[in-house]
Amino acid sequence: MNRLDRFRFGKVHRRRVFSMFMVVAAIFVLSLLILAALGIFGIRSEVPRMRIYSQGSGRELSGVGLDLDSMPTSNRIAGGGFEDGRDYTILTVRDAVGQYIYFSPEEIPSEDTGFIDNDIKIMSLDSDGIMSLRFKSTVTDFDDAGFGNVAKIEDVGGYWMNDPVVDTAYTGNVLDAVTESGKLIIDITSEQLIKEYEDPDCVVIDIEGTDDGIYALTQSGEIIFAQDGRNFTAVSQIPEQYEAMSFAPGPEAPVVITTSGEILYAGTGEPVAVDAVFSGKASLIAGDGSRIAVLSSDGDVYISENGLVYSYLGSISPNSEGVDLLVSGEKVYCLNNLGRVDILSGSGSYTTDISAIEPVSFTLGRDGYLIAVTSDGKACLVSESGGKVIDLNNAGGVVDGVFAGPEGKTVTKMGNNIYISTVLSAVKVSDEISEDLIMDGDICIISSDSADISSWATYGEGTTLSASGSEAVLTGEGDNDHIMSQKLYGNATDDFTGDSFYRISLRLRAEGIPDGKAVVWINGQEFGSVGFTATELTDKYEERSFVFAVTENMLSEQDNLYFNISFEGTGTLYVDDIYVGEDRYDADYVPNDFVKGIENSTPSALRFDYLGLGNDGFRPEVFYGSGTESLERSLELSASSGAAPWLEIGPLADKDDVDDLLDYICGSVSSVNGKKRIDNGTALPWSRQFDTIYLEINDNEGIYSSDAQRGAYVSYIVEAVNRSPYYAEIKDRIVILDGMDYEGGTVLGSADYHASGFDLRISSAYRGSLLSQAEERYWDFSYELPRMASRSADAGEFISGLRFDLPEERALSCGELAAILTNRNASNIRLTMVDLPLSARPSDTESGDVFSAEGELPLLKVLPALSHMRYTDGVYYEIQDPLDQNSENTADNFNNACTTLVVEDSEYITIIVSNSSSSPVQFITEGLDFSPAGAEVIRYSSSGDLLSRREIGGNIRHTLQGGEVRVIRISKR
Repeated sequence: MNRLDRFRFGKVHRRRVFSMFMVVAAIFVLSLLILAALGIFGIRSEVPRMRIYSQGSGRELSGVGLDLDSMPTSNRIAGGGFEDGRDYTILTVRDAVGQYIYFSPEEIPSEDTGFIDNDIKIMSLDSDGIMSLRFKSTVTDFDDAGFGNVAKIEDVGGYWMNDPVVDTAYTGNVLDAVTESGKLIIDITSEQLIKEYEDPDCVVIDIEGTDDGIYALTQSGEIIFAQDGRNFTAVSQIPEQYEAMSFAPGPEAPVVITTSGEILYAGTGEPVAVDAVFSGKASLIAGDGSRIAVLSSDGDVYISENGLVYSYLGSISPNSEGVDLLVSGEKVYCLNNLGRVDILSGSGSYTTDISAIEPVSFTLGRDGYLIAVTSDGKACLVSESGGKVIDLNNAGGVVDGVFAGPEGKTVTKMGNNIYISTVLSAVKVSDEISEDLIMDGDICIISSDSADISSWATYGEGTTLSASGSEAVLTGEGDNDHIMSQKLYGNATDDFTGDSFYRISLRLRAEGIPDGKAVVWINGQEFGSVGFTATELTDKYEERSFVFAVTENMLSEQDNLYFNISFEGTGTLYVDDIYVGEDRYDADYVPNDFVKGIENSTPSALRFDYLGLGNDGFRPEVFYGSGTESLERSLELSASSGAAPWLEIGPLADKDDVDDLLDYICGSVSSVNGKKRIDNGTALPWSRQFDTIYLEINDNEGIYSSDAQRGAYVSYIVEAVNRSPYYAEIKDRIVILDGMDYEGGTVLGSADYHASGFDLRISSAYRGSLLSQAEERYWDFSYELPRMASRSADAGEFISGLRFDLPEERALSCGELAAILTNRNASNIRLTMVDLPLSARPSDTESGDVFSAEGELPLLKVLPALSHMRYTDGVYYEIQDPLDQNSENTADNFNNACTTLVVEDSEYITIIVSNSSSSPVQFITEGLDFSPAGAEVIRYSSSGDLLSRREIGGNIRHTLQGGEVRVIRISKR
């Protein structure tokens, strides 16, 4: 081969090698570029990856809101408007006949009830579980007690038609009777089982019942016993030398006293005589199955735990003789011939004089109250202390005897007739009650209006203070000073701020006061006295005011301050609209720092827990007024902060209350409450100013005793809303929440959703991170939530009030609080209302210090980061391990330190990452189905301060310092 050939061959060979080399190198470089783009060799390869999909998680969210227990006010005077509050008395109906409705006496709150002229309504639950307002009227009279649920015991066999009953005894539900001739009639309340004792020669002279059975003593001295009250057998026989007079059941055996005064213990075998420790003879004996009491002829009472050994308990009234004796628990009751009841116990003795009614016998009713039968045939309830007597037989007739009956009932003998009834209290109403309209177990609600003046004290002889018609009435008799006084909150430093101006204003009018002069002032030991004298007062209201300055040297933490109003001489001073606070034109203003704090936090909703509609103490004048605690001011705050209002209806509301509420929210100038709203300054109906209005129905008063009642009440209010003339206007805006606590675990009301309170206790002793502890608490909370049969399990729960219980001196960072509110185990929560603690110090209303717990719970600073959750749907995401498998920054470590929430609405996908740990964490977003180009990143510090807002151009590494929160907003456009 020549050289030329060789050269060409070698050249070709080298070119191939070079080409191959270049191809391989190009592939290698391209691979490096691809891997670099993926981050394998870059700075992002060792951090967890957050992958977000266009697939929804199925969760619906409405955000995070604030639960307000009160609305701050600058007024230092409590109840200075003297508005009437609606007080409710809740009773359970036991019977209703004619114009009377009956209740258990134990439910009546006090002897002086003031029920007369009050409104009364009956809420009833029918057989289908539907609650309705069954009856409405006015109370015209009140009886402390009377016979109710009266039922005649029919003498189906003619057993006592001509042989009247003289005594009864019961065990369980079985009631036996003894007639005048000594016949024993068994189970007299059962028409099928009633019978006469099989021994026709048996003459019973005494009968007693216990929980163990019924004993009877015969004229021949035989004691018979029936454990079931029906089948009697002989258990003892008194020897012939003794003539038995009466007996009492003891804990082991009956004890008999004879006509000659001996005591016989009738245990197993032949009865034995008991050596009495007293000198006289036994005249009366009584027992309750556990203790036996014996009255001696000397007037001494002895007690025994076993029927054999007796000890002295006390003596009855001097110069008296015992007529009747009873034992109940630790007490022994003796009715004597002087008409007095001697009540003896180991802790002392006292006497109740009821001689005015001439009692001849008595018995013990349910819960230990006494019922006496008088010489003129009345049955009277007798109070142990004070001797108050109430005639029980409001239906008339002559009562010959009263005996204790089963189930707390009372057996009444009237001639040859026997009745069984219950001692009940009764109200008389203005309207006749039709038969079967009101049933046993219905709920009775009696309402009255009165102003609370309990915070005021009076000084001066002849001084009285009352309140009526939204004004206080200070009345004085005599030439001395007459003073009404209220202690202000806390100490002087709590009430006022140094170097500030304040104002006292109030409305006054006078009748009969000399010179028409009254003095108004505030005083304290260090504070001194500041105030003014109102002169030339007339019988027409006039507003009087006084501006004063408070300096630093007037204030002391040891100084208590008092606000006072007084006049001298005889007369009456009328007072209204007292204001003590900052010198401002509008006394009803809500403090600016509070309003700005709420507005800047941008809550999703505001729950007004203080409004009180349907609760005890509800004040309609305040609710529909324009003061700080009014519905108007509450809705104004919702509107200015962009939050949905959350209103509550308590357990005592009815259709009229619902109509009034919706009339205020939706009504026009031609409606009663619509006009009130316009007069308060809002012309456009509130229903048109909100996209959503939450209405919660709850029972924080504990009125309803069963799940059926709770659910029925919720459905009753829901139906009242649906039947409102304004329903068509608000049906797409109102969300009704069932706030009942169902013991059975199933929601029975017909509301849209269920709402529950949640107390989140963070323990310092918990072994684990704060985030894991919160997730465990949420898991327990979710597990105990009631199920809504009308909705799927993932329909979502509303938290009406999330209350934090933190260890002492434990503060939450912004990341910790946000992580708790967005944690993984809260996935079934649609809307969380967090309790916002507020300072009670009046001086704090003048600054941001009104938010008393913001240092421990940075709630107002966290809410802006969480405001993007409002009206969104959850998006499925996944935290993946880093590409670098040797990296310590695993997905598990990231999830242990942070919570991630991804949500979307029509415009944005929002990622909220909260670092609950104290260490920095990093992550990247990748593989997004939506491009992060141009996304906005909002960064919040551990204290909740906004650190930065910036746009990003793509998938970058995100770094969160300990306690920080990061929000990433990705546009869908």
